[in-house]
Amino acid sequence: MALFSMSGPALVLKQFQIGEPASDTVLHIVARQPGLMSFFLTLFGLDTETSLKVDRRSVTFSGSSLFGQMHITVPLTAVSATICGYTKSLGKLLMGIGCLIGYGFLYLQAGGSEYELGQTSGLRMVAFIVGMAFLVAYWLSRRLVVSVQAGDVTLGLVFKRSLIENVDVDFPKAQQAIERVNAALLRAQQGSATASSARV
Repeated sequence: MALFSMSGPALVLKQFQIGEPASDTVLHIVARQPGLMSFFLTLFGLDTETSLKVDRRSVTFSGSSLFGQMHITVPLTAVSATICGYTKSLGKLLMGIGCLIGYGFLYLQAGGSEYELGQTSGLRMVAFIVGMAFLVAYWLSRRLVVSVQAGDVTLGLVFKRSLIENVDVDFPKAQQAIERVNAALLRAQQGSATASSARV
C-alpha cells in the first residue's frame, strides 16, 4: 500500500522542520493541497493538510480533507527503507529553450535590418516572454519526495515550494532530513536488538 505517488499533483509545503539533536522530534513535514481554495480553507480552520512526523519511536502519517481523515502510525523499528528524491519537468525546460532559440532565429533572420526587425519585433517579444515563462515554470516544477517504507506500506509526501507561505526546501536539506531519520532508525533498531538480547 503506497500513500504517495510521484505522479499527480504535488502538495504545497507549509512546514519542514528537522528536529534538534536533543529533541524527540526527528522530522516534521506539513503540506496542503495546491490552489488558493485549499489555502483559504486552512486559514478558516478547515484543514486540508497532510503531515509526516518522525520521532525517536515511530513514524506518523496524517491526512485530512473535507471528506475525512486518515492517521497511520508505525514503529520506527518496523521501517525497512527511507526514500528521498526529486523530479523536474523536462518538457517545460525543452519548451523554454525552444522558444528562446526561436527568438534568436527570428533576430538573425532579420539580418540587422531596421525594417525587418520592426516586422518581427512582436513575434520575437512573444517568443522571448513565452520562453522565459517556461524556464520559470521549470524552476518552480521541482517536486521533492520524502518517505519511509515499512513492509508493504509506504508513508511519504511529494511536495513542492509554496509561493504563498514562502516555504522552500532544496534537495540537500531533504537529504539532511533523511540522514537524521536514518540515524534515529539505527538507534531504534540497535536499542531493540539490545533489549532482545537482554531478555534472552
